Amino acid sequence: LSNHLQRNEPATNSIDIELSDKQEQVVSEVTNPGFTVLDASRDEAAINDIRKKFNRYVDSGEASYRHTGPNRNAYRIGMKSEDFDFAKNIPEIEPLLTDNLLEIIRGYYEGNFRPTSIRMWKNHHVPEDIGAEVFSDYWHVDELEEDVIKIFIYLTDVTEKDGPFRIV
Repeated sequence: LSNHLQRNEPATNSIDIELSDKQEQVVSEVTNPGFTVLDASRDEAAINDIRKKFNRYVDSGEASYRHTGPNRNAYRIGMKSEDFDFAKNIPEIEPLLTDNLLEIIRGYYEGNFRPTSIRMWKNHHVPEDIGAEVFSDYWHVDELEEDVIKIFIYLTDVTEKDGPFRIV
């Protein structure tokens, strides 16, 4: 699950924000080096519900996009908010943006912000014999404006064996 957030315009929307020391530290990390890892505690029942609903929509063919390999097998299947109403169909996503997280984001932007897109996808193993990059598994830079924050929430455990997210 990926959520893109962007500062509200105009940039003069500054509001008085009181952050805890921990929240200030997170804002500082997001600013430099440009990322942070937040507390991994989460509502497992909600995550389970989100995962089940997502899989049901994907399995029913309602996915917005499919990245296929040369053999035409789909290795990444997902949905994006431009094509899918997450608020209506998977309302359990909204509580993942906790008050603490929202305050950190307001602190980073020094004001209000708005979600610009939500994306959910699942990746399947790409066999070595395919011999081609199927979906951004090589080093790449996303083409986003500088004032966009991406939040990733894993719906399953990810280990070294699964191909974890890496930041260079």
